[in-house]
Amino acid sequence: MKVAWLLSLLLSVATPAMAVELPRYGVSPLLPPGHWAVRAATRLDGAGLVTGWLPANQAAPMYMVWAALDEGARRAETERPGMAAVAKGWKEKFQQEWRGIDEKGLLRFVGGQASIGYRYDGVTPEPASPPPQAWSLAPPGESTPVLAAEAAAALSDYLALRVAPVGTAWQVRWAGELVAGIGPVSLSAGRAPVQTGFGAPGGGVLFGGEALHDRVEFQIYRPVDIYIGLLTLDVSLARLGEPTHGANTLLWEWSLQYQPVPRLTFGIQSGIMMGGSTWEDLTGEPFTFDDFWRAITYQGAGYQNNGSSNNVFSVSGRWRLPTESWVPVTLYGEWGGDDNGGAWLQAPGIDAGVFLPSLPFAPEVSVGLEASFFGEVCKEQTGGTFCRSPGYSLNWYTHTYSWTTGDLPLGHRMGGNGRELLLYASADLLDARLLLRGDAFLRDRFSGNLYAPYAGRSGGFDLQATWRVGIGEVGVSANLEAGSGWTAGGAGARAAVFF
Repeated sequence: MKVAWLLSLLLSVATPAMAVELPRYGVSPLLPPGHWAVRAATRLDGAGLVTGWLPANQAAPMYMVWAALDEGARRAETERPGMAAVAKGWKEKFQQEWRGIDEKGLLRFVGGQASIGYRYDGVTPEPASPPPQAWSLAPPGESTPVLAAEAAAALSDYLALRVAPVGTAWQVRWAGELVAGIGPVSLSAGRAPVQTGFGAPGGGVLFGGEALHDRVEFQIYRPVDIYIGLLTLDVSLARLGEPTHGANTLLWEWSLQYQPVPRLTFGIQSGIMMGGSTWEDLTGEPFTFDDFWRAITYQGAGYQNNGSSNNVFSVSGRWRLPTESWVPVTLYGEWGGDDNGGAWLQAPGIDAGVFLPSLPFAPEVSVGLEASFFGEVCKEQTGGTFCRSPGYSLNWYTHTYSWTTGDLPLGHRMGGNGRELLLYASADLLDARLLLRGDAFLRDRFSGNLYAPYAGRSGGFDLQATWRVGIGEVGVSANLEAGSGWTAGGAGARAAVFF
């Protein structure tokens, strides 16, 4: 029995990357990593029901998501009957939200929605004003009604647009992008989310969470078969500003994903923050194109070439085990470091988890367990593994170039130095008309964390429920984190209509 299992394991790894033709689709805007349809497509891929699911980052193109939901609904009927009802429900729900998603031709309206809701957030004790450090974050503490809208259109297979304004009691903000492309590559401009790595939404050693980036982006939006596997690439240049960055601070980001065989995927990710008034304060000189070129090509070391910017990098991997006949299982991990010498070993960022996209006794339910760690494990700096050399402390994300935007972290949801154990689950019931999401976590934020002084040991949860009704949906949410001497939490409700 063990020999047969090992043989099937070896054959699964040795299988060529593409035994069938890759799906083809036009350019489209990105859906955020936490979007229910992106999560559904990831679950279908984890169950082995999708061909070529390989987003360049975890914010996936709308048409890639549609191709995955469409294929998954067809294949589940014969390959995994237990998931057939929920897979069909996902497809129908996506078509309801984006009623033109399966249309072709010029000047087509893909779909849209409008919503109204209220969000309550509170934190005790209230955060200091001004914050203790320029990079300090506080848990959300403001409550407000929320009005939002979203619409997408495709002028052809080569040009697409999405706009998504959100209004609260004190501000209007927007997201969206214009995307143009030909073949498997695209160029876009706008404001969109990003997450690298393969972890739960809000994870990612380098980039994650809900932060939006004003950026120009080049992307291989549809995987390319390079004969030894599939390849995708995302490269973007974002501009960051007040209140957390000096004027004209730049963020260069790239993510390369390679899939030698369908079950195995590797990634390399990098981010560089540079330029603006922070650069001038550090160097005493203006930021030039030559400085930009030397930074993004990783030329040189030392203060003038490296110390005046901040680089982070990581490698990641995902392996879908050949256990679908019993239970589908995906293992994933990411290991990252700062550009400070030896940081990748002495003070790394690590994200590792196991994901079950569908349980044998409850196919509509998925469960994942993820462990994250940032920083050192030693109490006194002595050098060596997980321990910085004396006098060279390193705190993730809390540099001169703050890895924040507004009141959100650009990186991992935990906010940097510390450790976290996260249990996340979802149940898509009644043919996906009722969507339930739940996270439970234990954290230990170290002193060098973006949320300090809201540090130390804490525990909490994040719950969401959405019910589809006619041409719309209603949803409620609640979250809580309680630490030693502080508590943060909130609740919200919303109603949306699709048009």
